[in-house]
Amino acid sequence: MVRRVAPRCSVDGDQIRQLPVEILDHIMGLLPIQQAAKTAVLSKVWRDVWSSLTHLCFDDNFFGYFQIKHQKEGKYFKLSSCLYAINKVLL
Repeated sequence: MVRRVAPRCSVDGDQIRQLPVEILDHIMGLLPIQQAAKTAVLSKVWRDVWSSLTHLCFDDNFFGYFQIKHQKEGKYFKLSSCLYAINKVLL
């Protein structure tokens, strides 16, 4: 029996990185903030993309994260954690 091997595509580098900045910004803007921030560890390029986002959406996903994370603590702790995270993102 002859084993077939699928041909590999030869891709030079990261194709997503070759997209225009406007498209990268749009893609990152569609992600929840936590996911967009996680892309910063991929490379220097992605760190720059994350840090230069012009549209940030502090939505239910963002605040829901703190609701779950700090369920047992009081409201004050949840609020202070949210404010701390927002300050870190904006500054």
